[in-house]
Amino acid sequence: MLVLHPQTRGHFIVFPKSHFSNIKELENKEQFFRLVIKLAEEKTKRMRAPAYVLKLNNNVYLLDKDTMHVGHIHAHVIPMYSKEDLKRKPKQIPKKELSNIKKALISR
Repeated sequence: MLVLHPQTRGHFIVFPKSHFSNIKELENKEQFFRLVIKLAEEKTKRMRAPAYVLKLNNNVYLLDKDTMHVGHIHAHVIPMYSKEDLKRKPKQIPKKELSNIKKALISR
């Protein structure tokens, strides 16, 4: 799933199929992390990003009732194109740009 307020171009989220609020509840952690890494490698290569950052949200919604924080564990894959990307704050991008990014990520 693409992020509506991405930190960089192509920032996306991977959710486990089953709902879990806490990583401790996830039945097959290894399978989930293998999938996250596989998708991160594949998708960031398509976006021509030389690096990426992985972030795992685990119970973040308990700390902040912001509607952007879902009560479901998920991993953010954030493509990194330059060292400036490490300092960049999330920003909203136009729907047309989201559409272009989605096409780039799913094309073979």
